[in-house]
Amino acid sequence: MLDAINNRARALHDLGRVDEAIWAFRTLLLTEPAHSAGWNNIGIGFRDDGKLDRAARAFERSLATDPGNGEVLNNLGAAVWATGDETRAIAAYEQARSARPDLADASLNLAFALAGQGRHDGAVAIYDTGGREHPDDARFPIRRALSLPQICLDTKEI
Repeated sequence: MLDAINNRARALHDLGRVDEAIWAFRTLLLTEPAHSAGWNNIGIGFRDDGKLDRAARAFERSLATDPGNGEVLNNLGAAVWATGDETRAIAAYEQARSARPDLADASLNLAFALAGQGRHDGAVAIYDTGGREHPDDARFPIRRALSLPQICLDTKEI
């Protein structure tokens, strides 16, 4: 029954009916407050609806039930990055990457965040590692290449 509610809510979200999806996830969570996937999914709904603080709280609730879930940590990182909490986002991305090395988005998000802080060498190192871990994912070499001009600019300023 709970999985059916979760799947229906996800389908509503996928159809762009985010408000309805959030209400469906709430129904699920009222029935089963420890449903980790439900908290993650309502967090995605809140994030897509621009309610970033609520999204972060939902991801934290999911992690309370399922600590170390790499996908949820990555989602938390994205939500808090969007609120401007770069330090917390990077920590979440690093934890996500440790928990789920197979989750390419965690590495890509971490590298992007590092580059956003001007830590381009760190970003390139993550792109290199990610490229080896995910050789079929073209985003790694492309983003690495896009980082090189900034590294050259940083070097010239020294």
